[in-house]
Amino acid sequence: MVPGALTRDDITGEFNRLLDDHVIWRRGHWDHKSYKLAFFRLFRTTYEQGFFRLRGRYAVTGERLRDEIIEIYITMASPKNTYKLGLLQQMCVEWDAWRYAWDMDPARKSTASGRWKNTQEMAAMPPPRAHSLRTAS
Repeated sequence: MVPGALTRDDITGEFNRLLDDHVIWRRGHWDHKSYKLAFFRLFRTTYEQGFFRLRGRYAVTGERLRDEIIEIYITMASPKNTYKLGLLQQMCVEWDAWRYAWDMDPARKSTASGRWKNTQEMAAMPPPRAHSLRTAS
């Protein structure tokens, strides 16, 4: 990953590189924890740098990433790109789910600035509690 402050182009390029690593089996199956962890680290950096507070075409949502990667990196039909499109769609859904989970967790936000607490504080926090889907009878 690119050290320091990222741009939207850096994020899109890194996301695409992670997809390519999977497509050529450099990182194993997409559902392996270590592979998703690489995407999650990119997500965390993106979130901490405030890209999710942006609106419109500047926001780095799963849908925006998908559209940009298709436009820039997937330019012709091939079995490899068909597989990559499927993986891209799955990871963009994960990306948006992570964002939703972090947006809904008030313990992760600093009330003063709206910025995320540092990584050590986040690592020490317990994960958010899962909500039950049971209905009252």
